[in-house]
Amino acid sequence: IIAIVTILAIAVIAVGVCLALLDSDSGNEPTAPTANQEMVEVPSFLNKDFEDIMADKYYTSNFTIQKQESYSETVEEGVVISQNIAPGTQVGQKSKIILTVSKGVEYVAFPTAGVVGVDYNDAKAALEKLSYKVSKVEKSNPGGYTEGTVYQSSLDSGAIYPKGSQVILTVWGAEPTTTTEPSTEAPTDSGTMDDRGGFFQNILG
Repeated sequence: IIAIVTILAIAVIAVGVCLALLDSDSGNEPTAPTANQEMVEVPSFLNKDFEDIMADKYYTSNFTIQKQESYSETVEEGVVISQNIAPGTQVGQKSKIILTVSKGVEYVAFPTAGVVGVDYNDAKAALEKLSYKVSKVEKSNPGGYTEGTVYQSSLDSGAIYPKGSQVILTVWGAEPTTTTEPSTEAPTDSGTMDDRGGFFQNILG
C-alpha cells in the first residue's frame, strides 16, 4: 500500500511540473483553440498607445492583454515597443497577448563625488559604469596640480541626465618645468679708466 501511495504521489508531482512548464512556455505561443472557440487574427499593436489599446473594446473582448515595460531611447513612454505574437497570426479568442510598453528614456544621477580631484582614468571608469560617454580636454597647469587629475566636469554634480549622456572632463596637464637660461649680456671690463691711466703713468714714469 505504501508503495502504491508513493507511486501516485510521484505521478501527481510529475503532472504538476509538466503543467507548470507548459504554462511558462505559453507566453510566447498562440493559445490552442478549444472546440467551438472562435478564431481571431492578431493585429499589430506596435507604436500604439497602451491606454488606447485597453480602451478599445474589440481588443479587450478578443484578447487577454498583458503588459510588461522596458526603457527605450527612441520610443515615447506608454507606446508599445513589441508584442509576443506576430501580427496576422490566427489564435483562439481571448488568447494571451504580451505587449512590451516603453517606459521612456532612463535617467541617471551624476555622481556627487569621485569625479573632480580624481585621476581621469578612475573617474572615467566610474562614469562609464553609469553609462555616461566620457571624453576629456586638457587644461594648462600653472604648477601645484597633479597631472591627469580632473579639474572640472561639463555636467553638474547630483543632476539627472538621460542614460548615455556625453560628459567632458577637464584634466590638468603636465606641470611646467623651470630651466636656467644662459646669460646673453656681453662681458664687461672690471677695470676703470682711472685704473688704466695710473697703470700707464707708472710705466712712463
